[in-house]
Amino acid sequence: MITATYLIDEIAGGSKCSQFRLPWEFHYTCKTTFENVHMLHIFEAALKVIHRQLQRSAEMQHAPSGGSHTIAYERRSALHIADRVLNWAFTSSDESKVIAASFGHSKGRSGGGNTSKAGQRGSSRDSDNLDDGDGSGSAIFESEFRNRTPLFPRNWQSLLLSGEILTMFFSVYEATLSDQMHAYFSPGSTHLALQCLVQVSGIRGKDIFASADAKGSDELRAEFARVIMRNQLQMIRHVCSMDLVSEGSEDMVVATTQMIRRFIETQLEEPSSTVVANQRLHSLAFLVIGIPEAHEYFGEVSKFICMLLNSAAGILRSDMLQRVDDDFGDVDNYFVMQAFDELANAWSTVINQIREWEYLEEAAAGTNSGSNGDDKQVSNQSVLSSFTHFLVTTAYLIRSEYIQLRMLMCEDSVPSNSSRAETFSIDQGLLAKDYVVYEDQLQFFALLARLDLRTSLDRMYENLCSRCNALQEEFKSIESGTAGESYNQHTIDLLHEQTQWIVLMIGFTLCDSGTSERVLIPKPVLEYSAACSNTGQDLTVQCIMVLLKMLEFELVSPSSPLAAYGSPLLVETLFWALRRIAPVYFLLDRSDYREVSKSTITAFGSTGDGGNGSAIINGVLDLVKRTFDLWSAEEDVLQMCVSVLLALGQRTAIAREITSSPQFTPLMQYFTSNIGQFPEAIHGSIIEALALLACHSSSADHERCFSDLKTLILRSFSQVVHSSDFMARHQDARLVNQLLGGLDMMDGLLSAANFRNMDAIFGLFFEVQPLFEQLLTVYGHGDEIPCEIIQVMESAARYLDVSSLPDDEHMLRFSHCFRTLLRKYQTSAVGRSTSQSDTDIESLSKITSLISAISYLVHNEMGFAPNEASPSIPKAVADDFGETEVFGLYCVHVTADSSQLLTPNVLRIHIQLISEMAQYRMPSLIRWLPTEIWAQIMDVLLAGIDHGIYDIGHRTYEAISRLGAYVKVAGIGNAPAELRDVFSRGFKQLLSKLLQALLFSPFDVELVEYAGTALVTLGLLDPSHLQTCFQDLFAQGDSAAFAERLSSTLTKFNSDLEASDAVRGLLKTVEPIPDPIDSAELRQPLFEFLVNTRAVLRIKMLEDEAHREVVCWGYDGESFVVKDPNEFSKYVLPQHFKHNNFASFVRQLNKYDFHKVKVTEDKRYGDEAWEFKHPRFQHNRPDLLEKIKRKIPPKSKSLGGVGNGRHSDTELRVVSEDLQSQIHLLTHAHAEVTMYMHQLSKQQQVMIDELNGLKKNMQTQDQLMEEFVRYLVNQDAANGKSSSMGTSASIAAAAVAAAAAAASTSGLGNIEALGHIPGIGSVPTASVESVLANGNGLAGNGILTDESASGGSSACLDAQQPQHPQMQSHQQPSAQLCELSR
Repeated sequence: MITATYLIDEIAGGSKCSQFRLPWEFHYTCKTTFENVHMLHIFEAALKVIHRQLQRSAEMQHAPSGGSHTIAYERRSALHIADRVLNWAFTSSDESKVIAASFGHSKGRSGGGNTSKAGQRGSSRDSDNLDDGDGSGSAIFESEFRNRTPLFPRNWQSLLLSGEILTMFFSVYEATLSDQMHAYFSPGSTHLALQCLVQVSGIRGKDIFASADAKGSDELRAEFARVIMRNQLQMIRHVCSMDLVSEGSEDMVVATTQMIRRFIETQLEEPSSTVVANQRLHSLAFLVIGIPEAHEYFGEVSKFICMLLNSAAGILRSDMLQRVDDDFGDVDNYFVMQAFDELANAWSTVINQIREWEYLEEAAAGTNSGSNGDDKQVSNQSVLSSFTHFLVTTAYLIRSEYIQLRMLMCEDSVPSNSSRAETFSIDQGLLAKDYVVYEDQLQFFALLARLDLRTSLDRMYENLCSRCNALQEEFKSIESGTAGESYNQHTIDLLHEQTQWIVLMIGFTLCDSGTSERVLIPKPVLEYSAACSNTGQDLTVQCIMVLLKMLEFELVSPSSPLAAYGSPLLVETLFWALRRIAPVYFLLDRSDYREVSKSTITAFGSTGDGGNGSAIINGVLDLVKRTFDLWSAEEDVLQMCVSVLLALGQRTAIAREITSSPQFTPLMQYFTSNIGQFPEAIHGSIIEALALLACHSSSADHERCFSDLKTLILRSFSQVVHSSDFMARHQDARLVNQLLGGLDMMDGLLSAANFRNMDAIFGLFFEVQPLFEQLLTVYGHGDEIPCEIIQVMESAARYLDVSSLPDDEHMLRFSHCFRTLLRKYQTSAVGRSTSQSDTDIESLSKITSLISAISYLVHNEMGFAPNEASPSIPKAVADDFGETEVFGLYCVHVTADSSQLLTPNVLRIHIQLISEMAQYRMPSLIRWLPTEIWAQIMDVLLAGIDHGIYDIGHRTYEAISRLGAYVKVAGIGNAPAELRDVFSRGFKQLLSKLLQALLFSPFDVELVEYAGTALVTLGLLDPSHLQTCFQDLFAQGDSAAFAERLSSTLTKFNSDLEASDAVRGLLKTVEPIPDPIDSAELRQPLFEFLVNTRAVLRIKMLEDEAHREVVCWGYDGESFVVKDPNEFSKYVLPQHFKHNNFASFVRQLNKYDFHKVKVTEDKRYGDEAWEFKHPRFQHNRPDLLEKIKRKIPPKSKSLGGVGNGRHSDTELRVVSEDLQSQIHLLTHAHAEVTMYMHQLSKQQQVMIDELNGLKKNMQTQDQLMEEFVRYLVNQDAANGKSSSMGTSASIAAAAVAAAAAAASTSGLGNIEALGHIPGIGSVPTASVESVLANGNGLAGNGILTDESASGGSSACLDAQQPQHPQMQSHQQPSAQLCELSR
């Protein structure tokens, strides 16, 4: 079994397909033939082993445990095979013949270092060690749904869809749970069994369920679903019957939810072939109709969801809370809530399937007429409607549990004393907002609530009103002074926290995310409101009105004594709900809906429709102003308040209503007059919101509003810059903050640019450009002001539409202003003090903003010109913008040092800019960019090759391909000689490093296409250098045959490229700026070339002079020697193999019949040398390499005809027969292991007998001590003496003497040595409990008695570990001794 596991691992996905000196075609043929011929038989053999071991396990339940070791380990090996097969990546069936060849490790995709738990844990398939631990529930949870069960071919039906086999997988999991109770348990078996269950629960695909007719296909699906449901039902019931938060339950709980989710989502995405009443049966209806257990199954799942929530609530009420908080942060991070999230996703899939069907049926009903439509809805309508009623019932229970849990969590999160209050406030500031962290759960709650909106809103409305009333009562008592000492801040904080969560639930229920014009009221809400007879009964309207009243209640006057008791978090959440609700409900457009309830129109509609929406909006504006008055220092609250204005400004009807309101002008004056009193971080957002709203006003009002904003911005600069003492005060902190606020306001105004104000903002930008120049002159050696100016330039390039300028003159002016600011920034930045760290956050932010500004400028120009050579743009404009953009790239290089440019985030966007300019601005780059900057660009691209971050590598290869394509097609013959030399030298370096990375380094397989395209492009540019690189490879082999094999590989690759349409298309293009080669066209030839070349180069490590002291040929040339295995593993193996495991390397040699040479007495290669020999592996004889094959064992009948010569392919026969050879070897090894385990079992029994003897001796000792103490106590009582220190000391001394005498009579010698016996003194508690459970009697009495005898306290041991009942009785004399000593 273990050998079969290694065989599957080597063939699966090409994880090792480049490690052997075999051609690519062999690997492809081997893998496809293995899939089609052998893998099914291996899987069947593994299933037979599992079945046989289950039978043997049942027969040996009452037998001694010695023989069960074989059962556990054989079962685990078979589970490994099943796990690998169920996760198999089948070879593509198309003509491309591509296999997922791996060229090393798959590198990280981001530089942030956020590694998931699954990633930290690693995959068992990447390890040669089978003992990789038993997976935890979190690891199962973190295995994302992208690792879905593969699409198996039809010939796997008999195994994968067999009810007996599917049931057997559930049975083997139960067996592994039983194994955990015994000492012979094999770690990892439970995890493997769970993974297999998750995979079989998600079996999918048309082929696996294919049948001669559609009816047969559905019958197969129904039978499969019935078996899975029946077995999952048993697991669910078992899980629900136990304590979900007990120790060791994590694996089962999380894995069960994973199985449920995998099964439900897979089954609902599989279409049914059954047609009833001329209509295809819905997937969910098919399950409900075709499977009798379906109703019971979904009922148990809903019960499971409720139990998970109830268990989480139980933690909050129990003593576990502190431990969970310490280990996981809070209950939401505990595995119970992770399991709830799994089931919430599955349940959401069910609800969304029904909702989607309802919408489709409604749309179909609108396009059909007559009774024909009614006939079509009979089956699906009846089944799904009935199931919807079931969902409504379960939704009520789940909602109730979730609300109860959240209310309890509020009680836990609100501090009850001042010491916790400080920590609470700090934590609240560091953590993300609840509406972000719990968005998935709240969306699930909204789905449940919309199933029965009347009941849901009634419950939420009641909870909201009750807490609002309670808050009002608390505030009234404080205001009237009647609270006195009974005032409780904890109660107010708790009410605020609970109200906040109710507001979140209402906000998610009443509307979906988004603030655009097209976000509409959800259909269930519309239907509910339409069913209400009046506004008073419509709880949708009532909830929104209560939210507004609650916000008004919280925003008391700043002079009121109640202002100190308000909650900024609740105010922020109320504004969040308002930002979500207002754009959808306020002044809604009736044409967007078929029917809108009268109550909604009356409450929030426009005046023309008879609604009160205008008054509501005016009230919101008043609340905004009051918020700024009361919470002027709370940045988060004010930012959310401004976001409400931004959301309202994006709705045309609402924005027009606001600007026509009499409150808008006072609101503008309020902000423009008092903006300095608010945090600088929100100045830009305020200006953006006001400018966006002003765009919807009349022309006169718009000009006035923009004039006010312009004056505000200019005043923030002119008051400072034009003051007489500016230079004397320019370092004053208040003055700098005023300038930063003005720059932030300018940035906000640019963000609000649209067709109404575009020309005016362009004019303001031209007007402030001289001021920006002066600021750069004064503050150029700092970071804050220049960084903010660069940020403004970035926004200008991003939001201002250059194509909207009236003529070429204005376009040229904008380009000139941009270039002037860049030149001033470059002049002031060069020579800046470098005392700060090169990776200072502000410095890096300035560099990234500068690069982004140039990138946005390139994209801005692309809006009216596809590229620089486009005839749609005048040449003068194109040249001027090209000069500006190239100068910006020049500024990046002269104002930043190399360490800053190589910072991951900077490197990523910098290479992206180079790639974009190579595609759109290449003529300008050649014309304007200095030679020394080109040299730096080549260095940057060199740094991006084989980078550890995926995105950087991807963009690097893309940039090289674009740059090379232009040079190849357009040429640089007219460029200066120095520049041509830089290009030639740079392309050679890029080609050499890229070839080195592809052939020798661990490489991300997903980047091979892009890197290969860059390699081909560079090869077309300089074929002679490519040939030189290969000649260097030929020379390393020091063999004509070696060079011939490499040459044939290169020749084959060249012929494939010549036949490629992508390469021919590039060479024939006449475009002035060509597109790069399509990487998809080169996928197959690239993979063949890399696999074949890397396989040939494996042998070169023996001839590498750099490793001469580590690995070399033997003196006679007929063997090779690894002189230092540690250095070999550390430096040589990683260059040629995916691992650095020397043992794995030796195992591979053994497979090819290499033999370890016996070490001679002279040890001529060193003490640690390993020498290997093969008759056909000789120095300067590469012609013999073809004859090195895997070891061929004698033919065996157990292969079932696989190796009987029926297949003519020699390699495949070798692979098949090698399996038998390895099984034979491992059988022998297994026998030795079994014998060793038997010996250990005997030794264990001897140890147990000794411990039992020890236990008896200790009991005798305890009795002796008890009698001795009783004698002394009685003697003292008879003599009438009081117990003094001397007496106590004599008693203790007598006790020690008695203990020593008892030990000597028992023959144990020194009792203190007992604590050092291996396996006792350091044995873990769990192991002790396991031995106790088996009745072995290892109670630790000797250790306890030794402590007692030496005067130690037994209470410490009592507190550390649970005591056996017998041990507790034995401790009584020791306790009496301690009492007498006191």
